[in-house]
Amino acid sequence: MTIKQCYQAMGADFEEISQRIPSEAMIRKFAVKFPEDKSFAELTKALEQGDVETAFRAAHTIKGLCLTMGFSHLTAPASELTELLRAGRLDGSEALYDQLAQAYNRTVELLRAVD
Repeated sequence: MTIKQCYQAMGADFEEISQRIPSEAMIRKFAVKFPEDKSFAELTKALEQGDVETAFRAAHTIKGLCLTMGFSHLTAPASELTELLRAGRLDGSEALYDQLAQAYNRTVELLRAVD
């Protein structure tokens, strides 16, 4: 699968990222590194431990990566979870985390299928 097909399959906006990174090869280079980032694992662990501060930092990093890479389908759940955690709250985080996890796992699966 090409990187453009990957973006389309995940529901991300390839045209938007193409305006910021005009080379498809560069988009691919950075996008396929996304699964290597440890922020999602850190978020999962922090939420399990009730560590709001660490969870916030991890969610904020994920949000930033999604915005940078044009993963628009991940931006909304990452942003909502970030704002909840910014307020120091864990109540409601489970549902937001589940939404994020589902989209994140699908994204990683698709990125690993890129040629």
